[in-house]
Amino acid sequence: MYGRGPLRTLGRKQIAEPPHLCFITILMSLAELESKVQKLSPTELSAFTRWLDEFASSQWDAQIEQDVASGKLAKLLERADAEFELGKCKEL
Repeated sequence: MYGRGPLRTLGRKQIAEPPHLCFITILMSLAELESKVQKLSPTELSAFTRWLDEFASSQWDAQIEQDVASGKLAKLLERADAEFELGKCKEL
């Protein structure tokens, strides 16, 4: 619940600021999310798709970094280095 906090000027109006921030979490099922996405306009869908691609990429990058740091990929990296040294790799 918000109480009246100190006043702040916004343009010509003074508005009361909340004395504290209140976060409300709204949980949505996957089916509800799918339904909302289906109702997006082409422009909104394009913007959402760009955001989702960037989000998924950042999640992937973070997971790879975590796997490398934890040593999960060490054996694969050693094998790749060995095959490179034996000339078993092709230039891209």
